[in-house]
Amino acid sequence: MRLNCADFVAERLVELGMTAGEAGAKRDLATGACSIVPNPTFALFVPGRIEILGKHTDYAGGRSIIGAAEKGIIVIARQRDDSLVNVTRTDPRECAGLALSPDLQPIEGHWSNYSATVLRRVARNFPGELKGLDLAIASDLPQAAGLSSSSAIVVAIFLAVARANELRSREEYQSNIHNHEDLAGYLGTVENGQSFGPLVGDKGVGTFGGSQDHTAILCARHNCLSTYSYAPVRSEGVTPFPASQSLVIGVSGVVAEKTRAARDLYNRVSLRVIRRLPRRFIVPLEPLINFAASSASSSRAVIPRRNCSTGWINLSKTATRLSRRLSPRCAMKTFRASASFPIARSTWPKPSCSIRRRRRRIFARRRDRSAQQPPVPSAPALVAASGR
Repeated sequence: MRLNCADFVAERLVELGMTAGEAGAKRDLATGACSIVPNPTFALFVPGRIEILGKHTDYAGGRSIIGAAEKGIIVIARQRDDSLVNVTRTDPRECAGLALSPDLQPIEGHWSNYSATVLRRVARNFPGELKGLDLAIASDLPQAAGLSSSSAIVVAIFLAVARANELRSREEYQSNIHNHEDLAGYLGTVENGQSFGPLVGDKGVGTFGGSQDHTAILCARHNCLSTYSYAPVRSEGVTPFPASQSLVIGVSGVVAEKTRAARDLYNRVSLRVIRRLPRRFIVPLEPLINFAASSASSSRAVIPRRNCSTGWINLSKTATRLSRRLSPRCAMKTFRASASFPIARSTWPKPSCSIRRRRRRIFARRRDRSAQQPPVPSAPALVAASGR
């Protein structure tokens, strides 16, 4: 259906449950976007993500309580006959011409990095002739404010390209993506660079996150909070939000950077969380190794520990030693593709030296206390002492 004006966007959002005031704001956004891309083919609205509980759990296979915000981005799209994708954002007014090609090289730190990463991954996972788009993006979602504006761009660009090229009818899509949860999991790997089954990954945008944001954007329900677990994405319940309550989100103005030094720190924290998880939360090795290999250009890239088969990560090494550690001697034997299975109990790593020393001290103190206490009399001695 071709859109005549932004009124259709607002009316459709009201039908889907958005409040009239917010729908009116989206009408204004769509009006500005339609002036950039006249006679559009279709339009998209992608909401921001609200995280109630469960920060930094998705990439480690944990769970969280999430919802979707009424703030988000409007995408006005017009199909093209070639493979060029023109992405224009309205505020500030900037345009990036990107080729829908597997050889596309995103510019790190540029605002088009997320869009280019999606286009390259789509071209690699869905080979063949692909049609481009003219896209105008307007947003009232605060950027770098903890509402997943970056992941919203990833979702929006993929949905636009998927619709223009009917990717849902492709064999690659139908074999691996069966529902919205699978799509959220796939888009999480698009962003962090992991593989999703046979859909091979690449470098991603450079941050090792999970699929919580994409799950909230694609799977959240109207006036509800959803509980999901991750790796893979699984729904664990839906809780209606009380009608008498309101959720107020304040934006502090502090920018949550994830580029350069901030990005490297974020990645180290992410992998440190995985390393320190209880043993029952074992993360598949292959995606972490792929991410470490793709991050080899960073001066603080991560590499596996000496006991490579465990999948635990040593963050103290640098990228200069990554190639030596990933030698052919152990690459095929210990890094076998077993991402869909937990690591066996026998391969759990031994505790570090500091943990072993701490345990010995605790056991020694317990032993000393036991030696100082008088022995507990046996049952016959108790009977004798009572005079019975």
